[in-house]
Amino acid sequence: VGSGDVYKRQLLDGGDDPNEVDGHGWNALHQAAREGCRLPLFHRILGMIHNVNAVNNGGRTALMEAARCGHAKIAALLLERGANPNAVKEGDILMYACQGSHEPVLPMVKLLCDYGADASVKNSQGGGHTALAHILKDHMMHENHRERTGRINTDTCECVRALLRNGALLDGCYKEASAEDLLDEQERRYPGLATNRHFLAIKRLVAGLRAELPRASRVTSHRLAVPQARTEGASIFY
Repeated sequence: VGSGDVYKRQLLDGGDDPNEVDGHGWNALHQAAREGCRLPLFHRILGMIHNVNAVNNGGRTALMEAARCGHAKIAALLLERGANPNAVKEGDILMYACQGSHEPVLPMVKLLCDYGADASVKNSQGGGHTALAHILKDHMMHENHRERTGRINTDTCECVRALLRNGALLDGCYKEASAEDLLDEQERRYPGLATNRHFLAIKRLVAGLRAELPRASRVTSHRLAVPQARTEGASIFY
């Protein structure tokens, strides 16, 4: 990042326009959001950009690139400047945050949710699934493969909590499967989850929202009052 920052500064000092795009539709903001750079330099690039929601040829905005790569501080600056947290390209920005190669995913998920990202959006591939489905199915599966003992951490619970607050669907969150279906499948696959307090807390959150959903609108998005995390004490899940 350091040498790249020097090069970027030299280009700006030489009069280069960060709004210009390459053959793939990438401008300097897309590049900086994907690669990461020092915040003063990013501030400078951001201040010269005409359209913070410009898309490259792949249909991705700078915020999508930052979300995919886990650059939470850069994403925060983009959101402050009006970046759209609900821009859609084969899914939503929350999906990019959950699918990215970075760890942990929680800071980015909470940031996007705080700015109103809609967790009910489905992607357009594989029959459609949501960010919640990715956490309950793929992310949780990777954690279990890593530990082999059915361990889920606090971050997983907080991701689920944030997504549920922002309208995550319970029914049809992964193709035709419900959130409960995904949790049941994980428990069958990893019996150790049956005694994991974080997994049980996720089940309680889902059950609580299920009880509040009107029967006639269970497949519609919702923004229900998921209990806030306590600031005192060790864990909200005890």
